[in-house]
Amino acid sequence: MLRHKIKNLMGMLIITLVSFHASADPINIKINSKRISKEQKEIILNHNAKITQTGQVYNSGSTAGLLVQRPVAEYEDTGYLVFFSETEFNSADVKAKLIQNLPKDVTAIIYTDSNDQTDLEALYRFYSDMAPNKDQIKVIHIPNTPKLDTFTDEDGQEVTEEYYPTGFWSRDAIPVPVVQLASGTPIRALAEKFTVVDAKYYHEYEPDKYIAEYFNAALLSHNYYFEGGNFMANSKGDCIVINTDEVEIIPNSIFSK
Repeated sequence: MLRHKIKNLMGMLIITLVSFHASADPINIKINSKRISKEQKEIILNHNAKITQTGQVYNSGSTAGLLVQRPVAEYEDTGYLVFFSETEFNSADVKAKLIQNLPKDVTAIIYTDSNDQTDLEALYRFYSDMAPNKDQIKVIHIPNTPKLDTFTDEDGQEVTEEYYPTGFWSRDAIPVPVVQLASGTPIRALAEKFTVVDAKYYHEYEPDKYIAEYFNAALLSHNYYFEGGNFMANSKGDCIVINTDEVEIIPNSIFSK
């Protein structure tokens, strides 16, 4: 039931253009490795510890009358494949093969930083030409907020540079899907509300509210740094995360809620 509700909503999805910056210059995308740096880890540990101490945990609560029932399980048939348009880390061939072998009941959603109509149309043509069915391809623009990076150059001078964080690691950056149920509703299927849970992401790419809007999902948000990819669950609500220092400091109540 949940899957069909999401598919019906996404069937209405069109290419969305949202102006977020206008420049003739190429966007300076900061390419990050998957592994966090020593500096990033220190920031994460200090931030997560402070959130626990101050109690400033949640940005938004559950939708009125709804209760989070469980995460969406790893093996559930959601009907969607989502990935970033860029092809860092030699991912071009892999993405092409995924699209070429897309099952007939799966929609591929390719998101991009660019809001240029020509770029969006070219991206759509590229993937739709290799897909089994053109209707299986959706291209969306997600705004990317520029950041400032200060570093010391070869001459020992302090330099501040503007860059745009990369959204390449989709599973880490995109919010975790869960199922909410309205309490007291006698028919379970009618009570389901697709919901996504947003954490802070150390690579600074934050697409959560846009993903929620595209799927017409409720958005729950907390202030801990956490990778969405570091979270696996079954349909019974049993969850597994990697027990690193930066995760161990997060209270278990965050995951159970």
